[in-house]
Amino acid sequence: MPAFAMHILTHQAKHKCPKCAKLFSRPWLLKGHLRSHTGQKPFGCGNCGKAFSDRSNLRAHLNTHNAKKRWSCAWIFLKKLFK
Repeated sequence: MPAFAMHILTHQAKHKCPKCAKLFSRPWLLKGHLRSHTGQKPFGCGNCGKAFSDRSNLRAHLNTHNAKKRWSCAWIFLKKLFK
């Protein structure tokens, strides 16, 4: 489907939330939204067990388990320096 035709669909919201009446253009967007009402968190972290309602939030969380930390706290460095 061409991009413009896909864009037009965003203005034709046919999928209505039964809890709050919010409208969605795609059924999977409604499905994800419904988890905000139910509290369902089907996407779990294999490292620590923390769960998320959205797969993209799980992906962002997985970066916290990387062995290499990009940033270190300058406060810890200064605290050791001036002991």
